[in-house]
Amino acid sequence: MSQKTFTAGLLGALLMIAWPLAASAHTHLEKSDPADNSSLATAPQSVQLWFSEKVAAEWSKIVVTDSAGKRMDQQEVISSEADPEHIQVDLNPLTSGTYKVDWNVISGDGHRVKGSFSFSVQ
Repeated sequence: MSQKTFTAGLLGALLMIAWPLAASAHTHLEKSDPADNSSLATAPQSVQLWFSEKVAAEWSKIVVTDSAGKRMDQQEVISSEADPEHIQVDLNPLTSGTYKVDWNVISGDGHRVKGSFSFSVQ
């Protein structure tokens, strides 16, 4: 086997091993409170999000809107150095209805990750 063939094969093998690791490196939402599609008897006072890794709270957004598109969160994302995977936003008083949560964060590797979910208050 020539040196070129060996080097090309080695690089190919390393790439095959590293590719899934790089693809799974982005943070993802592990859980939320309220949970996606939950129906609550009592209105929550905040929306809390937990991620698979540390997120940059200063660059994060959590926007909660009612069915008319009115913003219901207090706009300041709150985090703690003791729990850097957790962020939250406090809410204005909610009435019965459906609410949408849009979030976006900067993960530890510098990539922007975003998502949304909804919940309802009875």
